[in-house]
Amino acid sequence: MAIVLLDLIVVWTSAAQDSYNYRNRITIDHSRVGSSCSHLYDFPVLIDIQNDPNLKTISNGGHVFNASGHDIIFKNQDGSSQLDHEVLSYNASSGSLLAFVRLPQLSSMSDTIIYVHYGNSSISSSQQNVAGVWDYDYEAVLHLQESGSGSSDEFKDSTSNSHDGTGGGLAGSGNGSYTPSRTGGLFGYAQNFDGSNDRIRLDAVSDSSWSAVTVQAWINPDDNGDDRIFGKCYGTGSSDQTWLLRQTGYKIGTRMHTNSANNGGFDMAGLSAGSWFLASVTWDASDNKLRVFLNGNELSSTTLNGTTLYTSPPVSEPTIGNIPGGGRNYNGQLQEARVSKVARSACWFLTEYNNQVSPSTFYNIGNEEGSTALHTINAV
Repeated sequence: MAIVLLDLIVVWTSAAQDSYNYRNRITIDHSRVGSSCSHLYDFPVLIDIQNDPNLKTISNGGHVFNASGHDIIFKNQDGSSQLDHEVLSYNASSGSLLAFVRLPQLSSMSDTIIYVHYGNSSISSSQQNVAGVWDYDYEAVLHLQESGSGSSDEFKDSTSNSHDGTGGGLAGSGNGSYTPSRTGGLFGYAQNFDGSNDRIRLDAVSDSSWSAVTVQAWINPDDNGDDRIFGKCYGTGSSDQTWLLRQTGYKIGTRMHTNSANNGGFDMAGLSAGSWFLASVTWDASDNKLRVFLNGNELSSTTLNGTTLYTSPPVSEPTIGNIPGGGRNYNGQLQEARVSKVARSACWFLTEYNNQVSPSTFYNIGNEEGSTALHTINAV
């Protein structure tokens, strides 16, 4: 009696993947994830793909249908879930894409695999979920990619909290003369602050109930001034301050005020002119520690008692690149100004640093896979 053996090979099909005709595998190297924690949850990973001919639009010889890149999405490894993503930029003629994608879980013990899918002729509107990329603990995320026109609420907060920023004066009204200018950043664009009057005023942040805080930004200083980078800080007096990321000479540091104590200046060396640094400060009531980080490494910590942040600040609107009325003028470039209502870990910061300073070594992008029908082979 003849025996028929059928080897069934199930391959990726367009129908199974909602009519996205192509995909690329993205493999995130687990050794680039901070090893002090086994997993990070809801981590926004930067995806930076440059000059991929397949990601050009059809009219430019590629496989993307929509001129704005709307038919580019991200999915988890088995294709069962679309991942939240935010596009910072897409170039239809070069096939370059810059986006943040929220990973529900990122492991330091094994590689994480996701896919970028594209080539769906039925998509005509954006598939992004911008606010979904940034978890509940993010209070404000400003990429600072905008053109710098001085218009009201020009600098967009990507969270759902709408703490948009305006270049200008004390009242936050649009003022082109006091607005930084767009320049090339570590990735994408950044804002160039002139060291004179430039500042960005955010919409109000209510933080008096927070029991922890993280303030961070990518910074590239032009000099060693006594400058304000990002803070809810009216002036230099103790009653003027709530939280602040600052530069003092070539030191990175903070001022921080809780409901029971104030630290008027905690600064650590490590900066230099003309280079990009990921600067972060945290305070956490659970251990009453104020910490300073640079490029993912904790430089030092000190005790700052309290159960919440300061409850009676003179201003509720944070400022980037200065204090509200001027006089503490940052001179250099800034991007990715973020504030969270938790104290993020050194592991988190180190993973951000590894991802954003060198995307090409943080993950590997595989060859394009085209859709193929289910088929059987090797019938004997």
